[in-house]
Amino acid sequence: MVCIVLSVLSLVTLQRAFALDALVTKQGKVIYGTVSRDHGKVVITYDGGGTEELEKDGVDVFSRIAAPTRKAVARKGNFEVIDGLAVPAPIDMNKFRSSMLLALASHRWVVDEERPGELYCRLSKGSSWWVTIRICYTPSGYWYEYLDSKNLDANPAKNKIHRNYPRWIQILEREMMKLY
Repeated sequence: MVCIVLSVLSLVTLQRAFALDALVTKQGKVIYGTVSRDHGKVVITYDGGGTEELEKDGVDVFSRIAAPTRKAVARKGNFEVIDGLAVPAPIDMNKFRSSMLLALASHRWVVDEERPGELYCRLSKGSSWWVTIRICYTPSGYWYEYLDSKNLDANPAKNKIHRNYPRWIQILEREMMKLY
């Protein structure tokens, strides 16, 4: 994932138009949309529609965030990458994130790390078994990527994993859809 952060400390920075994926306000809120400048103000066009103007001193940083890329799989159609099908494009990034976080929490998944467009999650039963996944989402779609596991007999080359793994992903899909 590539992330370039441009500080908004001078008007020179604002004199160029930006087509960015996210904006971070001084309050720490991440706003997804297209960001541009208009006479010293920052104009945000939201992914879901609508616009908002912020004074330049209300903006902490602009972030250009490359969309997450799919991992290369050992075999086509295997468990390593499962496409999300419940939410049609275009996806409201903030709404998707909120819905997914609630779905994860309601089924005992733990979010280990969060990046714009990505959630790194873990499901475990004590120390006897665990699985980690990455949930990637963009305005055009989302998917679940298997990362690692313990005692689930995962073998991507043979498309083998514990029989419950696909069901855990389906449960997340259904729960997230109810909340979206």
